[in-house]
Amino acid sequence: MESRLPYVRALIDQLGMEAFVELEVEMVRRQPVPMALVNALGEIHDPLPLTPAQARALALAAEGLTTDEIASVLTLSAHTIKTELKDARDRLGARNTTHGVVLAIRSGELPGLAGPRRPVAA
Repeated sequence: MESRLPYVRALIDQLGMEAFVELEVEMVRRQPVPMALVNALGEIHDPLPLTPAQARALALAAEGLTTDEIASVLTLSAHTIKTELKDARDRLGARNTTHGVVLAIRSGELPGLAGPRRPVAA
């Protein structure tokens, strides 16, 4: 499978990190996680809020980037990214990173998710 890192880097360079994350959140809105999957993952715990670093790492993980790719995009070490993702999972009560992404989406923890819907340029 081909890495999405060059594509993601180009988008971040062109749009900026905040606009990139908003675009990704809008894509999740348009192609939401199936409710059967969400329900199968169990109840949401009352999580602590994610730190901005945890939210950025989860947003990029949701995009399919590996730990090393996230580290490269955010100019951090892979060890730091692993720690941020683990801490995010712990705060959310998630069993794994995918579960963490679903819980973060459901709880509004990913940046821009709770905001009003805006049309995305075609």
